[in-house]
Amino acid sequence: MQPAPPRVLLRDFALERSATDRLQQLGWRWATPTYSQRKPKLELTPRHLPNVVRELTATGWHVEAEGKPYRAPGKFDLQIRSGIDWFELHGAVEFGDAVAHLPELLAALRRGENVVTLGDGTFGLLPETWMKQYGLLAALGTAHEDHLRFVRSQIGVLDALLAARPEAQCDALFAQARDELRIFAGIRATDPPGGCCSCRIRNAI
Repeated sequence: MQPAPPRVLLRDFALERSATDRLQQLGWRWATPTYSQRKPKLELTPRHLPNVVRELTATGWHVEAEGKPYRAPGKFDLQIRSGIDWFELHGAVEFGDAVAHLPELLAALRRGENVVTLGDGTFGLLPETWMKQYGLLAALGTAHEDHLRFVRSQIGVLDALLAARPEAQCDALFAQARDELRIFAGIRATDPPGGCCSCRIRNAI
């Protein structure tokens, strides 16, 4: 019973047992009670935390760490814009009413982290498939304000990225450069001009 305001909460023991079983399936284990903490509790090794949080939030659980909730990722926007002699890759992931931009996300990947700290102090989960797909970008491009910059010689990398994200947007200049790259058939060998320098010199003598 809660004293203020007076409220009685009825426990659903079947639901509690089901939730406990689910946690144990994900790797939680009962800790050995100590003298100061006699009430048994479930514990989880840190390496399992990202996967567990991802599984639980996907099924509607509310998960917190030090009072700050974990947020599941939402919409992911990706855009390519052309500069003077570079291309800019803009991207952002929505975590509810908070947003994380591409440089923040890739910085977390460089540190080997599965979460990104959002502006309001909460934690945004990085999707596992997203991490595998965009982890390569963590070593390419240069962070600049809220986007990444790529030199024009890296257009092939960006083209491959767009192939995996057909909903991504690009401007007309990038689209033209990408089309020229796709129709490029390579440099063809040609026959050398008739005669060599030594032959021409010999004839002249």
